Amino acid sequence: LLTDLLDPAGPQGYEEPLRRLRAAGHEPFVVHVVSPDEAEPEVGQDVDLQDAETGEVVSVALDRAAVQAVTQAHARFRADAAAFCRRAELGYVEARTDVPFEDLVLGVLRRGALVR
Repeated sequence: LLTDLLDPAGPQGYEEPLRRLRAAGHEPFVVHVVSPDEAEPEVGQDVDLQDAETGEVVSVALDRAAVQAVTQAHARFRADAAAFCRRAELGYVEARTDVPFEDLVLGVLRRGALVR
């Protein structure tokens, strides 16, 4: 079990570490944790965004354009990660933080995403 392995801003991004795990004979399965606050921010909020890795804080006023830009960028990143996992034949599931854990696990099992 590896957590917080994927730093998309890092020098190799998330693809190379996953390729290395696969090449070493492991079967990585990506659980992409998605917060609704990050994926779908609300217009009108002034927020301080803190990078969980570096601790850097940036204050942002969320106008309509900012919300649209963040929403589109986040959706693109998630779609790219899912597409990479499909191409690399890796398991992938989004785990929204507003979905109870039991519902997530049951949903994944029902779709067969964890069962080969």
